Amino acid sequence: MTTTPRYKGVSLDLGGTVFTVAAMSLGIIESFQDRIQAVEAGQEINPLPVVVDLLHACLKRNHSDIPRSLVADHVDLDNWEECMAMVLVSCQRL
Repeated sequence: MTTTPRYKGVSLDLGGTVFTVAAMSLGIIESFQDRIQAVEAGQEINPLPVVVDLLHACLKRNHSDIPRSLVADHVDLDNWEECMAMVLVSCQRL
């Protein structure tokens, strides 16, 4: 997996490997806008897949070969809120 980040971001340890979570691109925001709004409004019954999908999309900006399954395996009930906060903060900076 690529180790030199192309975009600035926040470091995140997933299974002992540190990745750089890049800010959401405008394309990511556009693609996920409805899902993000549903989570923020508390209307998403199961926000966990949204967290995994968003985090995966942001990680792919710096680590193009990271599989979604790796993200899904290492985002859990202890860190999912922190992970969601990481990706949502980048959206609020726009």
